[in-house]
This record gives sequence, structure tokens and C-alpha cells, in this order.
Amino acid sequence: MDKSMKVMGAASGIYQDIDDAPFKIGDRVRVVYLADETAESKFLGREGVVLYFEYVCGCGQRFPSDPMIGVRFMRSFEEFWKEELRLIKRRRDQDAANKLSRRAARNVVRNLAGEEQFKIITWK
Repeated sequence: MDKSMKVMGAASGIYQDIDDAPFKIGDRVRVVYLADETAESKFLGREGVVLYFEYVCGCGQRFPSDPMIGVRFMRSFEEFWKEELRLIKRRRDQDAANKLSRRAARNVVRNLAGEEQFKIITWK
């Protein structure tokens, strides 16, 4: 991934595909719904590209299926829940080198979150 893309996203974001995540990095998505009042209405109906998954910002995310999803637009990025997005086009290349196994992704999230928050994020 281009270094400038990471500068645009979250410091604790995971910029690789994760097994059982709702989208793939690079998927084209459309914002179809805004789940709460903190979301900016200017994004409704806009299309963007999935940039990263975020599990540790304390918004109630669950690993691996319910992250905050960083979406890159033309001049900005924003985070959304999976319910707020619809897949427009799946990324073409399914580069295995840019994919984390579920176990590897759990280790990344554990390191980012700390043990106590990790237990909350992964609780089912």
C-alpha cells in the first residue's frame, strides 16, 4: 500500500484483508445509511474505497466481523459501520500477500488494544 494512504487513515487501522471481515481492502462501496447523529450527511450516497479496518477506538467493534471501516473518498476519508455501506465492486486482485490470517489479525488487534480491551472486542 502506498505510504500516503496510511497517512490518510487511522493510526490503529489494519490496512490488510482479514478473514471474516465484511469487506476487502480496495473494495468500492457506497454509503447507503447513516447509523447515528455523529455521521456527516454529506457522505450519504457517495462512493469510496475501503482503506482499513479499525477495532480499537472504543465504539463497540467486534473482531473480526464488525469493525469501523475506513473509506477513502476523493479528498478525504471517513469511518462507517458495515450496515452503512453497500458493495459496489469487489477489488479485482485478491493478493494473498496483502491478507492477514484471522490469527495474525487477532495478534495485531491484541497489540493495539491491550489485553483488557482485546477481551471486550473479541467477546462473543
